[in-house]
Amino acid sequence: ESTYIKLVSQNIRPTIDFVQRIHGSGYPYISNSSVYFDAFKFDKQRTCAQLEADRMDNVAALSERECVLTTSDMTDNGKKNECDFVLWKTSIPRMWP
Repeated sequence: ESTYIKLVSQNIRPTIDFVQRIHGSGYPYISNSSVYFDAFKFDKQRTCAQLEADRMDNVAALSERECVLTTSDMTDNGKKNECDFVLWKTSIPRMWP
């Protein structure tokens, strides 16, 4: 069980750096002003996606978890595939208190 909560709002710069670092890989794509990771493309182009994911901070494992937690009713219309996960989500106007 985790004893430390890491808020994304306190880690904006590392998140931006991560997205920029993997941008050239061809896996991220932009849809509806958000950046998603193409899990299907990653899995298709990697012969051992689970083993090689460690080189990219376990993106395959994140993809699997995201897909398991996402139902067809919850799937964002901006995703190419149901298992894709968001790397950077655009803000929705007037959603912040």
